[in-house]
Amino acid sequence: MYLIVNPKIKRITMEAWDEQEFLGDYEYQIEKDLSQEFLGWIEEFLDAHATYKEDLKGIIVTRGPGSFTMLRIVISSLNAMAYALNIPILGITKSEFLAYRQAGINQDQILKYVKQLEKAKGFAKPVVPFYNEKPKITKPTQ
Repeated sequence: MYLIVNPKIKRITMEAWDEQEFLGDYEYQIEKDLSQEFLGWIEEFLDAHATYKEDLKGIIVTRGPGSFTMLRIVISSLNAMAYALNIPILGITKSEFLAYRQAGINQDQILKYVKQLEKAKGFAKPVVPFYNEKPKITKPTQ
């Protein structure tokens, strides 16, 4: 199974695909601390599709543009998961994701991404986030 993750403002969409077809999706609302909830949501989503993390063949994630904190949490978690499982991870932009979703679910586009993941045959390099503005990080107090 291939996992597609699209972080948005206040929510995250996850989709499941196999090599040929769409298996399902779910949207999670961010209510509290994303860093505490996100990995549990992945487990919950995979359980709903009778799949384990170890059965994943690849991950596709929308890498931005977007919120610094959300992208940092989501992409670093997915990069770590892909590395630990030795599976490929592919970052796409929001515009690529929207183009694939615009006329419903575009199976041909997803299969193109799946073929890219199949060629990688394992973790090659991490996805780098694309932020819509510079991070607003304050200096530590002394």
